[in-house]
Amino acid sequence: DCNISISKSPEGVDSEDEGEIMEQEAVVSLHTRYQMAGLVCWLEKSPELLANVPQFIFQSIRDIVKSIGRCSLVLWYSCTPPDTWSSSPPSQLPLPTPQLQDIDMLRQVIFRISLFGWTSRTQFEETWMSLLTVLSASPSPDSEQDEVQAIMQGNSVAVQAITSLLVQTLLLPTPGHPNTGCLLHSSRDKPLVLPSQWGPKLEGVVDKLYWKLKESQRVTRTGVRVCHLHHRSNIDRLHNSCKYGYGQVSVDFLKTAVMSVEERATSTVNMDYLEHQKRISESGLDLQSCLQFLLDLYSQWTQPKVNVTLSLLLEIVRS
Repeated sequence: DCNISISKSPEGVDSEDEGEIMEQEAVVSLHTRYQMAGLVCWLEKSPELLANVPQFIFQSIRDIVKSIGRCSLVLWYSCTPPDTWSSSPPSQLPLPTPQLQDIDMLRQVIFRISLFGWTSRTQFEETWMSLLTVLSASPSPDSEQDEVQAIMQGNSVAVQAITSLLVQTLLLPTPGHPNTGCLLHSSRDKPLVLPSQWGPKLEGVVDKLYWKLKESQRVTRTGVRVCHLHHRSNIDRLHNSCKYGYGQVSVDFLKTAVMSVEERATSTVNMDYLEHQKRISESGLDLQSCLQFLLDLYSQWTQPKVNVTLSLLLEIVRS
């Protein structure tokens, strides 16, 4: 447990000794926070600087940092870029708006959001509102061209940060916990269910054919990929299974998402969608409002008369 507290003084310890103990614990706590912040900055370095670290060691260190960095003792120092520490007290997690106008600072925020996610609905909402303050900054008609470009670039990076925050709501079993969760994936291949007496017999025949083909493949040393009928991979995600991308959810998943409550009661629904909605409901997040706001904002930005940069349009499409 990373929370350090003293409920009462031990017997035989006077108030002066108790004060020294508390002071020592405060020093240790502060040192721990700075150490964690240093590890996060080390992980943030470019891959070229970390090329001499073996991958299995680097991944283990990264997982440990991701787990410890979510503890309440070090959470603020883990999620906040060091350059902002002088402007906000450690008790306040939301980042100050002036600091977020800096592009480099925003990129550091994106890295930390992707690394640690969030631990509570409050942290999600505070991070969300902080990022929205960057999006709301619009250039005035008499702004210089350089100023307009800077604001548009800031909007582009802010869209990246918001998208990263929302994508982590797809983590299961715990939304916002990237160290223990995997992104929701609803396969387009439905499992074959045969409840009759012929179901087990068909399974046995399929298994025999599969292992016969695997044995032939081993003997002939062919490069043909042999997949089990009931365990086929989604070919769109063979090389991208840990990231959000093409083939993330099936058409069946999307059909369930657009159904009304009455239609779901009388139709076959996608269980992956229902499971995700259950997890989101348990977390207390109001995702619908967040998504509706972004859709309205993106609709305004993509109007023909709105002069937005190509980089911002690209980030809107990606988002």
